[in-house]
Amino acid sequence: MAAPAPQKHWAVLRMPHSAGGLIHDNCGSWRSTEIHLRKKPLLLFIPSATHRFHTSNKFHRRFSLSTKDDFWALGVTLMYFATGQFPWDRPTASDRSFSVWMYAPMSLPWFHNLYVTDRPFLRPRFCITSKNFNGAKQLIP
Repeated sequence: MAAPAPQKHWAVLRMPHSAGGLIHDNCGSWRSTEIHLRKKPLLLFIPSATHRFHTSNKFHRRFSLSTKDDFWALGVTLMYFATGQFPWDRPTASDRSFSVWMYAPMSLPWFHNLYVTDRPFLRPRFCITSKNFNGAKQLIP
């Protein structure tokens, strides 16, 4: 029996981490990234991100990898799954260069497709008052 779509996604996300840890020296900002695994010379071509997932600090300070950036990207991802919108879809800022940078074409069409297919599964998990709310043991097999 085939696993439900969300379980497949969890398996794909866990795979690089379970294979010996990631060395992310080659992280790009809006292009595919070569992720080298420590044990094997395996290259995974994974879209690393678009500007939409970077912190606002990246706009001013260029490239950075930190826990702060990871939490920002996680928050943006959760908000997109919960609402279908990014937090800045209706900005009030008038900085033209920031708008051009932020609204560059999104290079992750599969991410939107993931939202469309898995939203019925994921959205109730984000609503704490929902009767369908599950803990981590029920969500991650």
